[in-house]
Amino acid sequence: MVGKAPEPGLHVHAENGLHGDVTAVRDDAVEVDFNHELAGRTLVFDIEVLEVR
Repeated sequence: MVGKAPEPGLHVHAENGLHGDVTAVRDDAVEVDFNHELAGRTLVFDIEVLEVR
């Protein structure tokens, strides 16, 4: 995000359309996590089979 100092937790939008969260700021680099917010989580779905072909 141009014009705002990077800090951990800041949500950023890249020019290529990706969205990410700043995870670390060092003197020489800013680390951004571009994974989806559900990445690494266990997902549980309730499904109903309507038809078997």
